[in-house]
Amino acid sequence: MLRQALRDAGRRRQIRVMETSCLGICPKNGVTALNATRPGTIHVIKAGAAGSDAMRILLGDDTVLDRDSVETA
Repeated sequence: MLRQALRDAGRRRQIRVMETSCLGICPKNGVTALNATRPGTIHVIKAGAAGSDAMRILLGDDTVLDRDSVETA
């Protein structure tokens, strides 16, 4: 969903989505994500979150409409 949201926003060539091994944080019903330009902030994105919401929070835009689907750790 995040990759598709990036494509839809025309950002796919500017931003890379990479899967890694375990980051040491194991949230239930979600995944951990970070923006490499801000490595001190780790986000927990709940399962079922819209890709556009995840994209906004990872890129630093505070206009996320559904804050219940994305948490900042």
